Amino acid sequence: MSEAAPENPLWLHIKSIPRASREVDFPRPDPVDGGPVCKIRMRVLSVAELQDAALNAFIETKKRDDAGGFTVGSPAWMDVFNNESVIQLLWRACRKTAEAAGDSYDWAFFPPPNMLRKDLTGEEIAFLHRQYELLVIESGPMKRDVSDAEADAVLAEVVEVNSAEPLASYPWASLAAIVMRAADRLAEQAPQ
Repeated sequence: MSEAAPENPLWLHIKSIPRASREVDFPRPDPVDGGPVCKIRMRVLSVAELQDAALNAFIETKKRDDAGGFTVGSPAWMDVFNNESVIQLLWRACRKTAEAAGDSYDWAFFPPPNMLRKDLTGEEIAFLHRQYELLVIESGPMKRDVSDAEADAVLAEVVEVNSAEPLASYPWASLAAIVMRAADRLAEQAPQ
């Protein structure tokens, strides 16, 4: 099967719609005013970009393995691979804001991935990765896999037992939906 299939008008239209993105705070405070030092435009990656990120993460991890670091598949190797996967993902997902890039989000925010590894803390990387996960959940077609009624029941149980324990069995996407439902309920109760 050829990848060079003829373009049809519907597919051209779908391709013309930009993927979801939003501005997020860079997770390092400005020493002058204490606010975020800048904003980053974060965008949802395509499958091809995710595959490139995974391949480059494998290559970078393998370089360390070849240097005599550890055995492929060992827990230490997997830790380095998982960390490198996040670095590669963020390097592709984080773009300059429209102001900084001249109304185009085609400019990578970060220098090469090795600079992220070298200059950002684990907490900063984790914060940006969580922002990416939230963007994917909130903008994707499966952003709410828990009904409002189910979310209300879970929230009521959390209040009743005064513990987050009822949330432990829910996957990340479901937890996001439950938190969004809690936010909706607070907004409904807020005085106008």
